[in-house]
Amino acid sequence: MDLFSFFKLCMLLAVAIASRQADAAPKASLATLPPAPAPAPAPSFENITESLTYGGDYSTFIQLLVETKLDVTFQAIANDTEGPGLTIFAPTDAAFELAPASSLLQNITESDKTRLIEYHVLTKFQAHKDLQHSNNNVTSTYATDQNGGQGYKVNITFTGGGKIQIKSDWTTALYSTTVYTSSPASIFGIDHVLIPDEIFGLPPPPPPPSRPPAPKVPAPPPSTSSSPPKAAALKELNFYSPLFIPCFSSLLASLLLLQFLIISAP
Repeated sequence: MDLFSFFKLCMLLAVAIASRQADAAPKASLATLPPAPAPAPAPSFENITESLTYGGDYSTFIQLLVETKLDVTFQAIANDTEGPGLTIFAPTDAAFELAPASSLLQNITESDKTRLIEYHVLTKFQAHKDLQHSNNNVTSTYATDQNGGQGYKVNITFTGGGKIQIKSDWTTALYSTTVYTSSPASIFGIDHVLIPDEIFGLPPPPPPPSRPPAPKVPAPPPSTSSSPPKAAALKELNFYSPLFIPCFSSLLASLLLLQFLIISAP
């Protein structure tokens, strides 16, 4: 055996021995890596139209939100947890059937329809407890901001007993229920549509109060006297006057004649 073959044989034996030792040695356990953290869940935002849909009879208000595309605008504000938020006063379906809304809204233009819905939204989040501190608070609405900061304001007053009034020039709406409230969005139901005078003008003055009917004067009681009434006496006098005047004249002539005879007697 030459030297090269001997060296090759030694190398093969060394590899075989090393392989057997590796198989006999206990296998080192692989280090268990911690699982990767799950991605943070996306924040859950309140869906305004869904809240109104399941919160009561607000189909007319929802329809106006969608027609004016303000549902998208207000939803973006409600999704901004760092922003001021918003407060929505949603009239019920029954509120749209009450005067004056039932007649005034029949021929409203698209731009005025947008302002009308904006007029029902405050530009910051207000919980019910915040509204309970209101006392004739003249408050701007989203329509105020869209109108250059002018007009379209409401008056909010807490009257006690959980009652909150939201007044416009035409109507006074009462808070009826809380549909949803959690910063940055609140939705409250109201029983009347808020009517801004910037769209419809000032309401007509109320009619003057009617005067109460004059009290009836009781008729005098009938006379119990036995003498005939004056009218009846005059009637009798007029009836006998053609006979009375000639008799009186004859009597006077007789008296004058008698006096003349007495004077002329010797």
